[in-house]
Amino acid sequence: MIEANLQKIERTLRARLENYRKMNTEGNSLMIPATECRDHIDHVSAGLLNNVQVLLQTQGHELVEEIEAALSRLKSGQYGECLRCEEDIGLERLEANPAAALCFKCQSLFEKRYC
Repeated sequence: MIEANLQKIERTLRARLENYRKMNTEGNSLMIPATECRDHIDHVSAGLLNNVQVLLQTQGHELVEEIEAALSRLKSGQYGECLRCEEDIGLERLEANPAAALCFKCQSLFEKRYC
């Protein structure tokens, strides 16, 4: 892969990593304590909003891990190689999803099997 492409992708990954880390940190302040609920409806609404916040934080942590893994592959020289079949992932896919660890074919097979 061309060095300029790798540098651009690395900048994109680092910017996304910083954004997700920031969102995960700020997300904790969005939780609504039960003590602030005035009635049953407030309590139920707060519970639902808190559940959504927890799901978003979990997804954010997973995205951080995917980005960190992609940066590690970049550093080791394995970036752009499918972790399953070891074929080239392809620049278009990496530009669309810089943290992609699988080629389109292997990702499709994974999603058919597990999603």
